[in-house]
Amino acid sequence: LIDKPLQILLVDDNAVNLLVARMMLKKCFPKASIVEASSGPIALEKLHAQPFDLVLMDMVMPDMDGMQATQTLRQTFAPPVCHMPVLALTASANPVDQDRCLASGMDDVLHKPLDEQQLITKISGVLAAHAAKGHA
Repeated sequence: LIDKPLQILLVDDNAVNLLVARMMLKKCFPKASIVEASSGPIALEKLHAQPFDLVLMDMVMPDMDGMQATQTLRQTFAPPVCHMPVLALTASANPVDQDRCLASGMDDVLHKPLDEQQLITKISGVLAAHAAKGHA
């Protein structure tokens, strides 16, 4: 999986978070192509424009948060795009927030600050589960 040229959409309204996440993704997934979006609406535009294997979606953003953007993706996009794995990015360790992310249609939650092992494990996990469902 790590050698696969993944297409990853990275969504965060914080430039530093984008930079850190991009560097870590590149280190863990050297062949990944990473597209950045700084808001929910921009993320949805990019999802309309090109295919991705995975979305890393910041939970808390102005205008449209990650949960709203994920719900829009799940409810308004056609397959296979609407089934795309979405991982929440959150600095919150509150289980309620994690439940809210999962309830909005996100597949799993990555906690900030990002940890390389967590990143590899969670991304590999959602991609494997996605492939197993036949959505790959």
